[in-house]
Amino acid sequence: MCKTQEHDPAELGWDEHLAESRPAGMSRRGFLSAALGVGTIAFSGVRGGLWLPATAAAATNVTGLTAYRHAMHVHSSYSEGAASLQAQIVEAIASGCHVLHTTDHDWRMSAYSAPDAFHFATSPETVTGRKYSWSPGSAGSLAAKGGGIVSSPVSPFDTAPNVGALKVEATSAGSGLARHWFALNGGGSNNCHRTNIGGQSLQLDVYADSVGPDGWGELLLTLSYRPPLSTPNGTRRGGIYKISYQFGTRPASRSVVGTSGIVTIPVQSKQWTVVQISPAADIAALWSDVVAADNVLGGLSLGASSRRSFATRVFFGNLCFSRSQTSGDEPLQAQQQLIATYRERYPQLQISPGVEVSGSSEHANGFFTPRLTDYTVVNPADAYRYTADMMHAAGGLASINHPFGGGAGALRPETTQTDLRRQVASNLLSRQLGGVDILETGFRQKAGVSLETHLDLTATTWRNGYWVTANGVNDNHAGTYGSWLKETNRFFTGVWQSLDTPDSAYEGLRRGAVYVGELGSFGGALDLNVDAAVAMGMASVRPELSTRTLLITALDLPSSATIEVIRGPVDYSGALDPGTVVIARLPADQFVAGPVGVAVDTATSCFVYVTVVNSAGRRVAFSNPIFLLHESPPAARAIPEWRRAPDSTA
Repeated sequence: MCKTQEHDPAELGWDEHLAESRPAGMSRRGFLSAALGVGTIAFSGVRGGLWLPATAAAATNVTGLTAYRHAMHVHSSYSEGAASLQAQIVEAIASGCHVLHTTDHDWRMSAYSAPDAFHFATSPETVTGRKYSWSPGSAGSLAAKGGGIVSSPVSPFDTAPNVGALKVEATSAGSGLARHWFALNGGGSNNCHRTNIGGQSLQLDVYADSVGPDGWGELLLTLSYRPPLSTPNGTRRGGIYKISYQFGTRPASRSVVGTSGIVTIPVQSKQWTVVQISPAADIAALWSDVVAADNVLGGLSLGASSRRSFATRVFFGNLCFSRSQTSGDEPLQAQQQLIATYRERYPQLQISPGVEVSGSSEHANGFFTPRLTDYTVVNPADAYRYTADMMHAAGGLASINHPFGGGAGALRPETTQTDLRRQVASNLLSRQLGGVDILETGFRQKAGVSLETHLDLTATTWRNGYWVTANGVNDNHAGTYGSWLKETNRFFTGVWQSLDTPDSAYEGLRRGAVYVGELGSFGGALDLNVDAAVAMGMASVRPELSTRTLLITALDLPSSATIEVIRGPVDYSGALDPGTVVIARLPADQFVAGPVGVAVDTATSCFVYVTVVNSAGRRVAFSNPIFLLHESPPAARAIPEWRRAPDSTA
């Protein structure tokens, strides 16, 4: 079984790692106070720790609110992708965002179902109820290679009932370096091994059967992507970083070659040696400017390296994982330390911790006051309701994520999309949307479904009296430099916020004072107002009025764009279609002089919102609606107090 004693770094002549000590992260109120406790905001530059790039509309609307860009569904090193939090921060800033909401998978943060030990008795091997295998691979010119699961020799330190070893052999064809390896394949286990590196250590038993100056065994860890940066020590290359632990006769050392760190560990020949590895300590020692815990263990392989035709043969056994910072909310606390560190480095961006509740096929985000679920004792039957109840109890907000599914793929035929939209609408309405506050709508193409179909789904919920906010996201897991502007899904969420209320971002999102724009296609802002009393997202009940004037603010529209004004009924009928019609199309040049008014028929209850269509016919932005009601809604769909307009007379 796994031994607990550690290999003493001092015995190898390694420098002692000095762990960073950072204060715990802020609460929602503290975060928002820091973010918004500022004075007058200019169109660009730094004021009060908020960076407002010239491309992001930092305008004030008719009710005195200011537009801020939020990135609302973004994954970092606590999810399975290659992105580091630093990479996503750099992308958010480059994209003109003011606030980044981290939303990593909750069960990965807690390392739920992550493997604890591999004993190499079989391949595939079932660990924590999930199957893993070892896939071969090679690089360089090899004269011979081989390996696989063997029954001898086996580590005497592994006391599991069934044990074996992984043999790896490599002989280079010449003087150049060549490698043969077996990579951990978690494709059949949802890659549960991909967890954050912070607080994680590995133990590996190594039998060096044939090693020397020109041949060694290797444990290769693939870490997170880091953006190219200028540092006090020079320019750091961008890319996915790796650490190669090399077992052989060479003295202990650490070195860096490009984006790879090399740690040599001497082992005894022809006997089993227990090696304890602490990746975060080695990352910190190899790259002093890197926040060590901001890495995912994205890949792991066991291999043999050879040069000058040396015949390398190594056996590996009893690979064990030890993880701290995985109980309760400890992962969130550790992530808060990362956020606190990066707040010092990137004061121009506010970072708000969130979480993606994703233990089932339905995913939901929690914002502002994230909580983690213990899936060993909880298996929510309704992920949306569970997340909403949990977040509301903590003072946060919840969203339904990618309502048609998280997959990619080509767009489905329109008739197929329509059928699917009606199925999803029926399901959501039967569950009252789980009581969530936000519905992810801004997807250009998700699960084969278009932006227009996402909009129609959300509009169907508005028709049925659900006071839910539409937002836009990218759901990025990679963090690759420049990727946010190249993604198929590259939407930001614009929130109209006040400057003197600490909770104004929370309030704006909950109330629907939100527009959505596509990065690279729309750099402006949208707002709606009726009679200077009904702001975007609000519901006004005025049975005595059969016509009302909608005031549309549209800033920095693309050249030759068109504003579409869209009206839909609010009839609480359970209808599975939005019933929307375009009531006006307004050219962009009409908005140069300021807001434009459009008459809306309010003889029956309706909602009205706008979209921006560019000259190529591409829909690049949309607003949330204003609800103009002719009668009070039924009790089951009563207007929340935070959405009820002050001018309502019924």
